[in-house]
Amino acid sequence: MSVKILVVDDDAAIRSTLADMLAEDGATEVEVAASAEEAIRVLDGSAAPDLVLSDIRMRGLDGMDLLRFVRQRTPASKVVLMTAYHDVGTAVRAMREGASDFLCKPFDLHSLRAVLDRLLERDAPGQLAPSMTDPSETAPARVAAVARPMLLAGRYALETEVGHGAMAVVYRARDRRHDRDVAVKLLRREVALSLGVDRFLEEIRIAARLHHPHILTLIDSGELNGAPYFVMPFVAGLSLRRWLLEHERMAVVDAAALLRDVADALAAAHTAGIVHRDVKPENLLLSGRHGWVADFGVAKALGGAAAVGSTLTGAMIGTPVYMAPEQAYGDDCVDPRADIYALGVVAYELLCGEPPFNGTNATAVLAAHLTAEPPPLRARRPDLPSGIEDVVMRCLAKDPRHRWPDAASLARGFGSFAVEAGS
Repeated sequence: MSVKILVVDDDAAIRSTLADMLAEDGATEVEVAASAEEAIRVLDGSAAPDLVLSDIRMRGLDGMDLLRFVRQRTPASKVVLMTAYHDVGTAVRAMREGASDFLCKPFDLHSLRAVLDRLLERDAPGQLAPSMTDPSETAPARVAAVARPMLLAGRYALETEVGHGAMAVVYRARDRRHDRDVAVKLLRREVALSLGVDRFLEEIRIAARLHHPHILTLIDSGELNGAPYFVMPFVAGLSLRRWLLEHERMAVVDAAALLRDVADALAAAHTAGIVHRDVKPENLLLSGRHGWVADFGVAKALGGAAAVGSTLTGAMIGTPVYMAPEQAYGDDCVDPRADIYALGVVAYELLCGEPPFNGTNATAVLAAHLTAEPPPLRARRPDLPSGIEDVVMRCLAKDPRHRWPDAASLARGFGSFAVEAGS
């Protein structure tokens, strides 16, 4: 069965590349449009597409306008929006208005194929796949069954893909030696080539000595055909990023309990001499009212690779939306206070639904972290207690000396608002 996809982007090169890639299986009919206005004319004059793949930021009408039109005109059509430089706030709004999924530019073609195949339920080019996932899974969850479980190190049977990005794919796996579920993160081979497998494995082994109730400890690591992987405990929950995509904001007592757990985990790592360097919702897992921190040591290990949307250069490690000013400067002496700043950004986003700074590109976001004052939390959410606003805003001080002195103090600050959560 063939499918029809409408590609909308005002960049001719991107438009052409996407169209060629999508059409190469011979079973996909691709139409293109250089603007939302042109896309609306196409939709008015032809049969509804199975999926619309559109950039968000375009001249004139933008991708959000097109999304609203599609929802009204052809509600059965799926819509995937492409955002730039982890413009997280826009992606969150798009999902709330009915987008099926989003991709952050620049993305690799594997990630695009995986998203489209899931939404179109394709198991092979031009074929509809049988139902492969638990019907209780929520629609936005990026979950696809692995056809034939691959066995790593004679021990880890990869069963289900539970997440992917420009740098790695994460699988739920079965540890056959200890009869338990684990999470396996497998780096993409092109990333490994630019980084060096030995360097990556050495850096993440540093994190293996961390033991804390709210840290996903490194269980094992290795290499598969030139691509490094590492193994962590599997948490039956979801990432904080996914939670943010599905909800507007979190209740104060629940957010405080989660943030206290994360701050306590960071305090343990800092005591051991380890700075995370990339605290963000993608690296925080949520189950019930509790949180876990993942990927300790990974940000530093990836510092030499050209990472899409995560590590910008070898000297500047982190994700722009959550990056402390000293990280934006490329300061080699980044210390635990950078993690405190990043957790403050996460807290801000969790409590009011968007981070303090967003922008059309990474440079604009970094400039805001360096020069702009974050809007007061209560200006965006007036019902917040003034005390928790003080806790969060102190994290966001430009000068590290004016932030919380350590993560343990910050954990106590959040903890005072978590009492009603019963934890």
